[in-house]
Amino acid sequence: MLLTNFLRRRLFRAGFFALLGFLATSAADIASAQAPAGDFRRIATFPVVLNTCDGQPASCWDTETVSEIVTVSPDGNTLIYTDAATGNIGFVDITDPSNPQPGGFVPTSGEPTSVTVGKGYVLAAVNTSADYVNTAGELLVIDIATHAVVRTIELGGQPDSVSVSPNQQHAVVVIENERNEDLCVGGTLNGQEVDDDECEDGGGELGIPGQSPAGYLTIVDLQGPRPSSWSTRQVSLLGRADLYPSDPEPGSSTSATRTLPWSPCRRTTPSSSFTYRPAA
Repeated sequence: MLLTNFLRRRLFRAGFFALLGFLATSAADIASAQAPAGDFRRIATFPVVLNTCDGQPASCWDTETVSEIVTVSPDGNTLIYTDAATGNIGFVDITDPSNPQPGGFVPTSGEPTSVTVGKGYVLAAVNTSADYVNTAGELLVIDIATHAVVRTIELGGQPDSVSVSPNQQHAVVVIENERNEDLCVGGTLNGQEVDDDECEDGGGELGIPGQSPAGYLTIVDLQGPRPSSWSTRQVSLLGRADLYPSDPEPGSSTSATRTLPWSPCRRTTPSSSFTYRPAA
C-alpha cells in the first residue's frame, strides 16, 4: 500500500488524538446549555481506536489510527469514517449521541481516502496504488446494515474524494493521481528522489507538478435499484488549468448536504476529530 504524503501528515496516536467529538445542535440542547443559537456544545467523545479493541480497550491503546473523513447514514444513527492507518472503514453507533458505541469496521485492500453515502449505500474510495506512477483505486459499495461489500468498482487511478449529487443519481470520484513531493523534476537529477538542495543544485525543482499520470474525474451513474446496474464514465481535465495543464491534480468534490438536524464537518486539527455543525 502506498503511504502517501497526504497520509503521513495526518497520522496521530489513537489513544490520545483520534477522537470523535459530538456537539449538540437542537434547540433544546442549545437552550439547556444556555448557549447562543449556532454555538457548539460537546456532548460526547469516542476514541475511534475502540473499534479495533473487540471490547478490550487495554489491548489496543497503542494501535495507530486516523479518523479523516466522516459521513452519516440516512437515518442519522451511524457515523462512517475513513481510517487510512489501519486501512479500514469504521462505523460508530450514535443512536444515543451522548453514548456513542463501536460499530465495527470493514477492511479494505489499500488506503481509504474518502467516504460518503449514496442510494442508501456507503461509497468508500480506496487508494490501491503501488507507487506514484502505477496508480490504482477502488470504489467500495458497502451495505450500511450488514457491512457487506456488495460491489467493487475499479477506478484506474488514485482517488482523493467522492461525493454524491443532491438527487442521488450520480457520484463523482476525484482521481487525483498526486505527485511525488520527493521527486526531482528537471535538471541533471530529473526523475530521482533526492533532497531539496541536491535537486536545486542540479537545476531541477523538487516535487513540482508535471508528473504523470494526470488526474481526472470518474462519474458513477447510480441508475437502477441495485449497485450491479451502476455504470462509470471518465471526464478528462487535461488542458483546463493555466499552470501545468498536462498534469491536473484535482483534490476534492462537493455537493449539497442532505437536510438533517446536523451535518458532519471535518476538523483538520492535531486532535484528528469529528465535529457537527447545524445544517444550513
